[in-house]
Amino acid sequence: VDWELLDRETAPVLEKFAKGVYDGTTNENGRPERVSERLVYREMGLLGHQLENMPRCKAIMERYTESYPESWARKIIWAYKKLEEEGRHFYWTDIRRISGVKKKNIQLVIPYLMKHMDAETVSQLVKMVIFCNRIS
Repeated sequence: VDWELLDRETAPVLEKFAKGVYDGTTNENGRPERVSERLVYREMGLLGHQLENMPRCKAIMERYTESYPESWARKIIWAYKKLEEEGRHFYWTDIRRISGVKKKNIQLVIPYLMKHMDAETVSQLVKMVIFCNRIS
């Protein structure tokens, strides 16, 4: 296998795929997802451990690699913004239903919410979860 050639040809395709998964543009409902090696291997038809021999592709994967709590935070932010755009009252259960993030994981998510949202909005979200209040 010519790894250099395979790496050069695969890198742009992988970049487009990973970006689409990360930002939700490849998902029918627009929800962002976590980019995992398993997903990339399966969806791109790569054989096991091929990425290890392709430095460009490996660098792309490292850019999109994140922990589960960080991906949950991005999903919560996406759901919050989506519901806010609809302009109606909503509750934590609405965010949870759309994002797929469970209430028990919210403590793990808070530091990543702070990274991507302003402190006031994060505070509202946390209060919503704790007190099951609605956002109006």
